[in-house]
Amino acid sequence: MTAQALAGVERCYANAGELRAIRLHGDCHVGNILWTDDGPHFVDLDDARMGPGLQDLWMLLSGNRATMGAQMHHVLAGYEEFADFDRRQLHLLEALRTLRLIHYSRGSRGAGTTRPSGGFSVVQHAALLADRSSSCASRSR
Repeated sequence: MTAQALAGVERCYANAGELRAIRLHGDCHVGNILWTDDGPHFVDLDDARMGPGLQDLWMLLSGNRATMGAQMHHVLAGYEEFADFDRRQLHLLEALRTLRLIHYSRGSRGAGTTRPSGGFSVVQHAALLADRSSSCASRSR
């Protein structure tokens, strides 16, 4: 199942084409943003890396596909106040989510780490990966 998911990831990257890498937080979700009177402060920078800007944006989304689409519209509007966003990166959304699922399903963060899987079984992970793979394949058509 992982091989099928990774084939879908490769299709997503092929559809996106060559993209510019930028410096990323690497684990940018609402739990890693602390709000004070001075505004937001990003914490937990141990996953900082280079990659497509979408890597830091997609993890701010939650809910069903329609809700995430609306959220992405607002996130991109805010992002583009500060920097250009190459919309070809949107081809990577399912690929990045799939790679994160694979990463956490293999226990890559070590024992005791909270996993976004919500305690999913291996069978449930496989079903999610297959769904992500087919979603990426359908976007390439």
